[in-house]
Amino acid sequence: MPNLTSPDNLPYPAGGDEAAPLDQWIEDLANAVQAAVTARFADTGWVDCPLRPGITMQGSRPIQVRKLFNKLVLIDWGVAGAGLAASTGVNVADVPVDFRPTSGTKYINVVSSSTASTGGGGRWQIDGNGVILLTPPATTGGYYLFPTGASYMR
Repeated sequence: MPNLTSPDNLPYPAGGDEAAPLDQWIEDLANAVQAAVTARFADTGWVDCPLRPGITMQGSRPIQVRKLFNKLVLIDWGVAGAGLAASTGVNVADVPVDFRPTSGTKYINVVSSSTASTGGGGRWQIDGNGVILLTPPATTGGYYLFPTGASYMR
């Protein structure tokens, strides 16, 4: 077997290696390339974020996360607004470990039924412990959602 020292551990011949079993070299290289591509472009699919006690889903979907390329985390959906006070932060859910930010806290504007658009003073905050904190806008709404396409780098 050749030395595995390229950036993705792809096999290549080193000085003095025999090149006789060319078909084996090609197979080894193809397998290593496939493993590297799979690792780099991995897609976890959508994973639920458990809601905190007293928080309810908006409609029939929980907050969900999805990791692409082992770095980009998409986050989707939101929570119902019943019982949430205006401009008051509340922990609403927890992001699973493999999806949590690894550098700093991430902030995303809120889409709510009271503002009917992104922003309006409310925001989502996701910290390194995976806690999703929602601070609703000054005008309470019936629901609070992440904007379409919301994401952060892990």
